[in-house]
Amino acid sequence: MIAYYVELAEKYPGKIFSIEDGLAENDWEGWQKLTQEMKKYDIRTIGDDLFVTQSGRLENGIKIQAATDILIKVNQNGTMSGTLEVIKRAKQAGMGWIVSHRSGETLDTSIADLAYATKALGLKAGDPQPDYDFGEGGPYQNQPLVRRFKYLRMVEIEKRES
Repeated sequence: MIAYYVELAEKYPGKIFSIEDGLAENDWEGWQKLTQEMKKYDIRTIGDDLFVTQSGRLENGIKIQAATDILIKVNQNGTMSGTLEVIKRAKQAGMGWIVSHRSGETLDTSIADLAYATKALGLKAGDPQPDYDFGEGGPYQNQPLVRRFKYLRMVEIEKRES
């Protein structure tokens, strides 16, 4: 798998920003090698399942330099204070973080505030679901724009801050 990522990095120089969950969640040795290789191409390695927003797994990853960044999901940690501790530790170790939505979507936009307040590298919320005719009989009828709410919250924050 690492050889394949190297092949892609060489085929598309400067086009790949990051690889998220590039290897199995318990392949610590592989992650270490992946990160070493991707650094040569200035490609970030982001651990989601590798770290699951848990301090113990993050500490192991920091010790062996398994990834450059961590994906942050409040629901994986279980508490906001615990999540903030994980972010703090990642920052101390020189890692970046991306705040992400949970698998089961909600209308809660607090992850946008968390991403902004902690100066995250970004917010992962899926595609923003553009405006379509959501009227009766349309292809998107009755599909809530749960992801878009998070983007709109980021826009609102940005407007207030500028």
